[in-house]
Amino acid sequence: MARRHGLLVVNPASGQGRARRGADRVAGWLDEFGLHVEVVTTRSPEDATALGQRAAAGGGWERVVVCGGDGTVSSLAAGLVGSAVPMAVIPAGTANCLARELEIPRSLREACRVAATGGLRRIDVGLANGRPFALMAGVGFDGEVVRRIGPQVKDLLGAFGYVVTGLRVLAEFRPARMTLATQEGQAELSAWLVVVSNAATYAHYWHLTPEASFEDGWLDVCVFAESDLPGSLGQLAGALSGHHLEHPQVRHLRTREIRIEADPTVSVQLDGDPAGATPVAITIRPRALSVIVPPESAEEGLTGRA
Repeated sequence: MARRHGLLVVNPASGQGRARRGADRVAGWLDEFGLHVEVVTTRSPEDATALGQRAAAGGGWERVVVCGGDGTVSSLAAGLVGSAVPMAVIPAGTANCLARELEIPRSLREACRVAATGGLRRIDVGLANGRPFALMAGVGFDGEVVRRIGPQVKDLLGAFGYVVTGLRVLAEFRPARMTLATQEGQAELSAWLVVVSNAATYAHYWHLTPEASFEDGWLDVCVFAESDLPGSLGQLAGALSGHHLEHPQVRHLRTREIRIEADPTVSVQLDGDPAGATPVAITIRPRALSVIVPPESAEEGLTGRA
């Protein structure tokens, strides 16, 4: 087996410390499967993006492996967008939605096997006010949840921390008057949540936009219109059961670009990380990121270049 050289980016805070504890084993397994890596620990999302940019600019690594959660993966991917340097994902976060979409094994060892020996695919990337994201942009309620949840809550409760924070926010959150402008037209309505998706998975096995694909060149938009607390809970229950698109106050549309304004302004999140507030302009950049996937899902072999 020909030995390859790569960069392993580890977020020590991901998955309640799972990434930090598993870093040495991950590096060893990658080496076992033929990929010798330089290990770098990130201290911030900006660190991860800078490492991606360095790799894209010719840092000498054939691929970049990221061991962390969706936020770390998204930050690293932001630096690789538009380059031929592929990214591999070792799922060590809370939700690991991108890893699920790419069919990466949950076992760290098997994920390392894919990272070292898998094939290549190109996927779409969303841009929100110019900032890349792989999975989704959330505007309104979930943006506020992500803004409020702190690292201590995430470390202590993991995924359940989002539930606790979400219930607190839901009890006091008020809808905003939103303007949604697309190439197809403009709509004004009162809404408490708008999710703009590049992929089907929203959180764990929760699919708000089940037909979304990060290989079709489209954004799928799910709008949860204004409702009282029981109505909002009904919309959420529909989402959990997969029947929310049948709800009369839930709307779905597909577009290649959308601008969202809100009065009052509301929070925005990208792939589970805070991303400021509205207004936000979101577009799609087709096939802008090269990722490593299991061989049976690949478009190209290891020697290929997208």
